Amino acid sequence: MFLRKQFGGNADAIVRSTPGQIFDEAFNLSKALKGEWGAIAKLDPNLANAFDLLSKIKCVGAPPLSPKLGVLREADGRAYSWHQSIAPSPSPAASGNMLVEANIATPSPLKRMEWKPRVNSLLLTSAPHEHSGPISRLAVSQDQSYFCSAGYDGSTRIWELRKIESGIDLRSSVTYSEHPKGTRMNDVCIIENSHSVATAGSDGSVHVFRVEVSSSSSPSNDLGNKVTESSSPASSNYYRTSRAVGSSVIRKINLEEGEVMAVSHFNTDHSSTILFATQHGNIHSWDLRCAAEPFKMKLRPELGYITTLACGNDRNWCVCGTSLGYIALWDIRFQLLLKLWKHESNLPVSRLATSFTRLPQDNNTDTSHKPYIFAGCGMNEASIFDLTDGACRQCFRTINDAQYYFRDQKDLPDSQKSIPSLRTVELGAGRHGHDCRMLHASEVVRNIYSQNSTRATLGSGVKGLMGRISTDGGPSYLITGGSDRCIRYWDFQYPEKCYTISSGGQIPSGNFSHRQPIYEKVDNGIDQTNLFLCRNPPPLDNHAQSHLSASENSNAFFYPSNGGHRDTILDLKSVDYPMKGLLSCSRNGVIKLWR
Repeated sequence: MFLRKQFGGNADAIVRSTPGQIFDEAFNLSKALKGEWGAIAKLDPNLANAFDLLSKIKCVGAPPLSPKLGVLREADGRAYSWHQSIAPSPSPAASGNMLVEANIATPSPLKRMEWKPRVNSLLLTSAPHEHSGPISRLAVSQDQSYFCSAGYDGSTRIWELRKIESGIDLRSSVTYSEHPKGTRMNDVCIIENSHSVATAGSDGSVHVFRVEVSSSSSPSNDLGNKVTESSSPASSNYYRTSRAVGSSVIRKINLEEGEVMAVSHFNTDHSSTILFATQHGNIHSWDLRCAAEPFKMKLRPELGYITTLACGNDRNWCVCGTSLGYIALWDIRFQLLLKLWKHESNLPVSRLATSFTRLPQDNNTDTSHKPYIFAGCGMNEASIFDLTDGACRQCFRTINDAQYYFRDQKDLPDSQKSIPSLRTVELGAGRHGHDCRMLHASEVVRNIYSQNSTRATLGSGVKGLMGRISTDGGPSYLITGGSDRCIRYWDFQYPEKCYTISSGGQIPSGNFSHRQPIYEKVDNGIDQTNLFLCRNPPPLDNHAQSHLSASENSNAFFYPSNGGHRDTILDLKSVDYPMKGLLSCSRNGVIKLWR
């Protein structure tokens, strides 16, 4: 009966066969059930030609067909390529708006030129039932149709940006939860020039899925009411009629090397490459157009596990930060570890971003463009380092200790007025080539002492940053958020233009009769190197709070009505359509949109 179900009419022929033939058929059947290559072709001769063709393709190593990743759309629905419109160029003739965040999406490089976030300008907050745990990362699609959030609850949610016009709250449209139950999402990125997303899970897997977008025949608003053509401009008709309706899995990979800590993607003329870093210290490449791994780079365990990863603008180099404060510079073309530095704070590097540009303080002296990294490392500070020599060119530091608020700048301790530095680490040759160079014994011993001295401050610092550097006279700024729950706007040249966007429940805001943060520039005597400080005032005690009027209480950050984050801010991203704004996510599973 089993043979008749499996082979139909061929079952009678098998029964009439000789014992030797029956043995061969049973042997082939057992092989087929185990999934061995070619066994099914022997059982069914009709499949022999197909298996023969597949064997030839496998022998020559022909790559699989390129996956359908989804196309970007203009506001009127026309397909376009990101690389033909505003792809960043490392040449000096490039646009003057070099954006720090990796996946900023805007149809024109001048769209964010005059935008600045407002103080206490909370517009929308995500619904409480969306993410049930910390939200580790945000990513915005390049055509501004949606953004995605990766959470520790194992889900990646898709949020349509057109819905922010409703002014009610943020609600996701699609939820991707194909990772195994209990998996945390450590990172997420947008596949360049597409509608696809790559996620990095704690189970050691990387998933690539496509966001399915469907368009209805007539536009409608978020309440389901149809919008007439007179009230719906043709330029925005595509965004009013399109909907994110689902997701389709494209590829999955799991190398079983511990958690995948960071993931990034970039396109070249001949590849579509995903870089992802595992907990074992390996940086793997995954070409979506090829069946084999193009290359792999290894970081030794003495340096700590990789915490963040960022690619250069020209796609020829990348930098990674580790849990012990190391920053490694890799040449992707030759898979060489070119430079290795260690941050003086010995704290984990929580965030890295890159830019090939010219800093504002160099406009009158040096007109050449250089590669820079923006590092969130140290105690509540973000720094800009020149990759050519490892020197710090700009530092934005926050002082939360109340005892320093009332002191003159000259009375501050030297640790608060000093420029952070990167110490160059000498590398030995090693036995396994340049990609596996060994540290000197003194460096390993130094790491042991630094782990013991910084164990209590591992959760502090800047976790999210984004910004813009202008080389044509426009404003240059950096926006940071971190463990103190504050979002700050830092101007590169003028401390009086710096301000706190959201204080996160620490200090009252909205009434200037109370103490405000002090932003100032430190004269460190180093040419073309700036150090900006933000000194937070002490929080109000119970007696001072009792004397606040009702209107002052309603504007205070320590009251829920203000809307500031109540937990560590983990990421920041900007949006341009349908309005300019700032997205932030926190450890308590909340996403906020600021104008």
